[in-house]
Amino acid sequence: GVNLTPHAKPYLAQACKDVRVLRRSVYAQAAHARNHVAAHMVLSSSPPKGLPGDSIEDAAVATPDEVDAALLQYQRDVERRLRRHSAINQ
Repeated sequence: GVNLTPHAKPYLAQACKDVRVLRRSVYAQAAHARNHVAAHMVLSSSPPKGLPGDSIEDAAVATPDEVDAALLQYQRDVERRLRRHSAINQ
């Protein structure tokens, strides 16, 4: 290590703080971009709207096992699309 002068310590402390703030900002921007891409992929792959008579109550006819299976499949689809998208962008 290098011995720091008393005048260098406050400068370096501020520089380290600035780097932490910048890093946090970049991480937040990257997370926002990932969420935006994921939302776009999910929304663009959504099936068309049902018939005008369809309602939210229609979902209640599924059994808990069917709901779990559908959610698991949905999760796999989203993860596959995210992997494909990240492979394209690398």
